Amino acid sequence: MAGNLTGDPVAPVASGTEEQARALLRVLTIVSTHRQREPLFDAIAQALENVIEHDFLCVVLDGPAPGFMTPYYARPYQAIPPRPRAQSALDQVFVTGKPVYVPSPEAVADKPGTLRILEWTKTRSYVAFPLVKQGEVVAVLVLQSARAHAYDHLDMRFAGEVVTIVSAALANCMAYEQLALSAERVAEQNAMLRDEIDSQFGQARIVGQSQGLRDVLKLVSLVAPTDATVLVTGETGTGKELIARAVHEQSPRAVRPLITLNCAAIPAGLVESEMFGHEQGAFTDASRKRRGRFEQAHKGTLFLDEIGELPIDAQAKLLRVLQMQEFERVGGSDTIKVDVRVIAATNRDLLAMVKRGEFRADLYYRLAVFPLQVPPLRERPDDIAPLARKFAFEIASRLGPRLPLLDEAGLKALRHYAWPGNVRELQNVIERAVILSSSARLDVELLLPADVPARSAS
Repeated sequence: MAGNLTGDPVAPVASGTEEQARALLRVLTIVSTHRQREPLFDAIAQALENVIEHDFLCVVLDGPAPGFMTPYYARPYQAIPPRPRAQSALDQVFVTGKPVYVPSPEAVADKPGTLRILEWTKTRSYVAFPLVKQGEVVAVLVLQSARAHAYDHLDMRFAGEVVTIVSAALANCMAYEQLALSAERVAEQNAMLRDEIDSQFGQARIVGQSQGLRDVLKLVSLVAPTDATVLVTGETGTGKELIARAVHEQSPRAVRPLITLNCAAIPAGLVESEMFGHEQGAFTDASRKRRGRFEQAHKGTLFLDEIGELPIDAQAKLLRVLQMQEFERVGGSDTIKVDVRVIAATNRDLLAMVKRGEFRADLYYRLAVFPLQVPPLRERPDDIAPLARKFAFEIASRLGPRLPLLDEAGLKALRHYAWPGNVRELQNVIERAVILSSSARLDVELLLPADVPARSAS
């Protein structure tokens, strides 16, 4: 039978060896500097090397299902799947909250599951201690040796002292992880709230009266009530994101968030994690599970800006999600089903990229179910004056009480300019004019580049 180490109180480690006392001081230092579980266990394992005999150290968590346990940490590393607790002597630790010592395989002859584990891991003896949080056993720390009867009374008392400290450190780590997860959820909810506010008031931001803009907005009103995937194209600065928001705002999904992902702003190695999320430990710095943009956009809309910048390997994964509405998080095996409407935007010629092998043809045709081409500002001269007045009012209101005016000479200069940077460039010019204005008039003529061709009068 496995022996319980619960008779006498744990003696102070000072009665042990000086080396163990120094190791305990190192453990005390370690727990004050680590907030994440895996680095904590790494540092503890290193501190115990050459101090207490073990060929294998592992930390086993309770779960994921009742009656199961999951090896969370192992040194040396071994991939060990979850297994039923009843097949292991560790179940006694979880149930009683008391440590267990298995001095040899003969001591667990009535535990065939444990015997198989001992044989598989080449273990002859081990000691298992409960890691307790608020009176509940949340994990078990196991030290295993290839030698039978490897642990004497002094070793086990020292290990008990270490475990007392590690239990408190683990509780702190779990509390910190919960706070970090709560903070992430609050940030997500704030982002969703901002998106919902934008959804309610965003339509008013589309300013213009040109025929080209009216044609685009008419198409928006036709496609918005459907779930069709929309591809918004146009030059940089034409307002493609506003058009995407208009599609979302006029759709039945407007009560849910519009989640945005700028494909050009994410390092290639993190694109998949941003889109689909990742499991804890999936890669370096993945200290906790994270939901990706598809999961955040469930029942809502996902706006993929600058889709032409998406790496070719990520394009295949995106295509599968568009086709199947399901995916797996990075480092995970569970299939997650979602209901997401996708709107993509780009200033690049995707068909030309398809011909050059830079963009998947099947993904292009999946995205371009309903294409929307936003005309450049030079083709919408009737929109320049209302946009300029809107920007002047907003910027002047933000910077101070004075509201400089755009006179007819200034508007004529704006309409005559070709606007290679489109609406974004117009906004920047107006902001500079408001900042530099020393009178009631905005001198925009002086701020327009002289080396850019004027807009054609046709």
